[in-house]
Amino acid sequence: MASTSDPHSVDATAPWQLSLLGFWQLRRKQQPVDVGGNVRRLLALLALKGSRDRSYIAGLLWPEHTESHAHGNLRATLSRLHQRRVDVLDISGQALSLPASVAVDVHDFLATADTVLTF
Repeated sequence: MASTSDPHSVDATAPWQLSLLGFWQLRRKQQPVDVGGNVRRLLALLALKGSRDRSYIAGLLWPEHTESHAHGNLRATLSRLHQRRVDVLDISGQALSLPASVAVDVHDFLATADTVLTF
């Protein structure tokens, strides 16, 4: 659960923390992890949309490219994550998602807002 004093914080006990509010940042055990722009876009998409098919992701992230080029960009992005040992994805067949081990500030913020609105 996020800190109650900072609505933009994420669970510091989670192995991975993804911040989208304010500015984008991925942290592993509270240490920033440097990733490229395509990885940032991919992780933000999955954090906001949930599990999605690779074709959907490729088309949404690279709409100006052909389908095969967009899929190539996605493969290259996934390869960069693997090379850097940034294991923040669940891959199930053609679907990609963020595992529960990734705490996302937007999710914490929405849960807090829901609690306040239903109180």
